Amino acid sequence: MPLRETVDLIQNRHDAAILPYFHWAVDKRPAEELYAIKTDPGCLNNLARLPNHADAKRRLRTTLDSFLTRTKDSRVSDNSDLFETYKRYSRIRRFPPPTS
Repeated sequence: MPLRETVDLIQNRHDAAILPYFHWAVDKRPAEELYAIKTDPGCLNNLARLPNHADAKRRLRTTLDSFLTRTKDSRVSDNSDLFETYKRYSRIRRFPPPTS
């Protein structure tokens, strides 16, 4: 998003017409998301909490969990600190070294 639009979004966040866009831009993402991308290509309507999509969500979660386990992905393996070992190049924030 260009800087000008970002500033406009922040400055006008209390405007009822702008508020939903502000929240889509800055809110924490939910733990699970499910979208009908053919009818909602902008992925604005999260279907994950709707009961009529529970079977699809369960099937997709099982497929993902199986893949992550099979590939020994660090999100499901005992190597959870992998991301903390990457070299940091940013000067914006300093992170303490990981502790054991």
